This record gives sequence, structure tokens and C-alpha cells, in this order.
Amino acid sequence: MITLAPMSPDDFAAFAARANEAYAQDNILCGRWSADEALAKATEEFTQMLPRGIETPDHHFYDIRSADEYTVGHLWFARVGSGSAQAGYVFWIHVAAQHRRQGHARAALLALEPMAAAMGLGAIRLSVFAHNPNAETLYRSLGYRVTATSMRKVL
Repeated sequence: MITLAPMSPDDFAAFAARANEAYAQDNILCGRWSADEALAKATEEFTQMLPRGIETPDHHFYDIRSADEYTVGHLWFARVGSGSAQAGYVFWIHVAAQHRRQGHARAALLALEPMAAAMGLGAIRLSVFAHNPNAETLYRSLGYRVTATSMRKVL
């Protein structure tokens, strides 16, 4: 069984570094940023989105814990939008390489659903980079549907 446990402030700095590195790499792979600017841009976006770090209102940071209470990954979730457009948004979900393909991400996303519903949210949204088909397959299997597509043509 997987549980979502609130991330400690002490663990947030390490989480932020990993999340920024991963986001920078994703943006390099999709052609949005060059390698020499990616980490700075990722860190800048992160800081703008989370001006109070782990204490930023409406943002929730969780450790994904296995049945033996071992942290196998992390999840960043937030309340976004307003009025009828308000929803939950998964900004980042990550399972450590040695724990992948064991159902941890699926279980974490399923555990998140009742938490989001208890917050009064009627939907959960997320984005997936095209170079990550395994994640897209997981999200589709959980009932997520494509709502937009971003395209690019290299000249």
C-alpha cells in the first residue's frame, strides 16, 4: 500500500533541486530551452510559482511512501484556477529509478483523488512531455484525457 505523507521542510530543498533538474532536462528534450539556460530558467519558474517555498498557499508536497514506510518518490500538487475552472494540478510526480514499474506512481495518483475531492476539487489536471510515453500511458489508464496538444516544427 502506498501513502502520501506531507513532505518535511528539511526535505524540500533536496526535492526542489531534483524537480528543477528534471524540469530543465524535460525542456531541453522538448526543444523549449537550450542546455546552457535550462536550469536557470527552471529555477526561476519554480521560485516564481513558489515564492514561499513549501509554505506557498494551495501547494502541497508529499513523500510517496511504500507499505514499509520507505520514501520511493515525491508528488507536488496544487489548487489552481478559480470558479468553475478550479481544479487540482499535479506539477510533479517522481518515483526513484529503483522503485519504478512497481505501481507506486499509479497508487500515489489514486491516493490523491480522494484528497483532491475533500478539497472540493472536481478534477485533477497534469501535463506530460511527449518524450515520456510511459507516463502518458499511465495517465490514460487512470482516466486522464488529452485536453490540449502543443506542437513544434524545427526549421
